[in-house]
Amino acid sequence: MNQFKGLLLATALFGSVCSAYAFPFFHGNGLMGGLISEGIAEEEHKIASAAYQDERVDTVPQSLEAHILSLEKAEKKLTEELLAKNWQEVEKSIQTALAKINSGEIERTLAKAMESIEQSKQQLAKELKELDIKKLSALTEKEMNAQLKALDKEMQQLKIEIQQVKADTRQQQQNLQRELKRTLPSIEQELKKAKEEIRSTQETFIGYREMIADMSRDGLLTDVANYRIEYDGSSLLIDGKLQPANVFKKYMPYFKGKKIVLQNKQNKFDILTDRD
Repeated sequence: MNQFKGLLLATALFGSVCSAYAFPFFHGNGLMGGLISEGIAEEEHKIASAAYQDERVDTVPQSLEAHILSLEKAEKKLTEELLAKNWQEVEKSIQTALAKINSGEIERTLAKAMESIEQSKQQLAKELKELDIKKLSALTEKEMNAQLKALDKEMQQLKIEIQQVKADTRQQQQNLQRELKRTLPSIEQELKKAKEEIRSTQETFIGYREMIADMSRDGLLTDVANYRIEYDGSSLLIDGKLQPANVFKKYMPYFKGKKIVLQNKQNKFDILTDRD
């Protein structure tokens, strides 16, 4: 597998750390999902855009110099994001949105349903009084009384459901609060970690650029646009030729003790593993 491509893909996909998946409770399709305010969705979208909203890291095979420029862009983007984002304000914004999700809102919604049932009950009772009871058949009177009892039963059941919904809402809010406290610090730390990894990789690639230039000056490379350099910790091969100890010793620091293959084909630079 192309190691550099894997690194850049991981970096480009880093937005997932601060995307919707970082806040799983915010996306339910049920009651809580429907009641989450637009403020949370908007803030979450801003965080998810993070370092790569405008410029995505290019993972298409390209020259070593182009790779270095891509890394510079990625580091710059992350630096801007870290400096621009006020994490306390982010948390405050989400907390404000969460505060809008309260039992009062739930209760008002369900109270409308209770009011509708009560109106139906009163209307039925009114009609019953206006009718000449003597002219009603026993069956009709029995049916109307049954309807009144059914409405009473629905009212009681609705009250029970209101209490359950309020309890569920409180539990959901507590879950959201815990998730928020856990996730926000993690997002900031992961952004910093990604920046450090990008910087480290960038320094390594700059070292490779210097090494290639030295090898070219030393006459070890006949074509800087096409070459294969293999290092395994004990030997160095350049275009299939085993290099002497003095050459191995000179270029060993650039590899930092890692077993690696650097390949350039028509100026398309790649870092290969044993599987490639």
